[in-house]
Amino acid sequence: LGKIPKAGASMVSEGATTTINRWGLRGYDIALEKTPGTIRVLCLGASTTFGQPNDDDESVWPARLERRLNERMPGASVEVLNGAMPGYTVSQSHARLDRDLARFKPDVVVIYHAATSISSYSRRQSRKENAPSSRRGGLPALRDRYSLAYMLLRANTASIFASQFLATRSDRLDGQCIAKFVDDLTALIDDCQRQGRQVVLCTFPRAFDADQPTWQQMQLAQTALFFNPRLSIDGLIDAYERHNDAIRRIATQRHLPLVDLDRAVPRSRAYFVDSVHLSSKGHKVVARHVADTIIRLIDDP
Repeated sequence: LGKIPKAGASMVSEGATTTINRWGLRGYDIALEKTPGTIRVLCLGASTTFGQPNDDDESVWPARLERRLNERMPGASVEVLNGAMPGYTVSQSHARLDRDLARFKPDVVVIYHAATSISSYSRRQSRKENAPSSRRGGLPALRDRYSLAYMLLRANTASIFASQFLATRSDRLDGQCIAKFVDDLTALIDDCQRQGRQVVLCTFPRAFDADQPTWQQMQLAQTALFFNPRLSIDGLIDAYERHNDAIRRIATQRHLPLVDLDRAVPRSRAYFVDSVHLSSKGHKVVARHVADTIIRLIDDP
């Protein structure tokens, strides 16, 4: 898996608390065994689900989702588990589900993935082409892989380096990127359905768009450019659109509930703190739309 949250860990950043419970999940402690009648929702994703250092435990969308579901379903008991980890791809979330999270017997699994899969593939392709921005070995490579603090520091200083090597960037990833994403996502869905879990798919929202002025695109795409040394802004937009189209297609083919967050979350600074990470307003919008879908699912399974 590369890394997992350390059970019992906590930190405070800018007055916001990040707490990891005894099971390695972000948020308050829960019992391993589910109380009869309780509905458990497991959220899988990367840092856009886990939250950023300045996101308090109660402000990230999985925590907001739990409060919203319990408020809107009087008499029901809903537990939402934040099973995300910064930097995880779909295949890593799948591996963690098998290893650590299946024992919680979730009834619903919400999958919110795309950015890390794009970035991971973009970096692999960039290394193959020997781009200057991807020559990272030795101690920096070890820090990237094992230190969450170092990874977050790099993310928060991404704007300094985002415009480097723009001339070497491409407007399109090769087709193998989508094929791998579809294979990994389909394998995760198959595993969940074999275990009797209902899957809810989410498309992936972003702050930048083709319709924005160039200066605004550059401002909003800074962190995405940093983590995708292979891609131009046009290439990033193309990659996100192709991945979201693949998610929509899988939802249709498999008859799965779809939360189309790509179309629900406005593309502006008000809803994002960087290229893809949500602001407080963004977390609220995501929680609301996911809650609406889960409530419909419970009412009419």
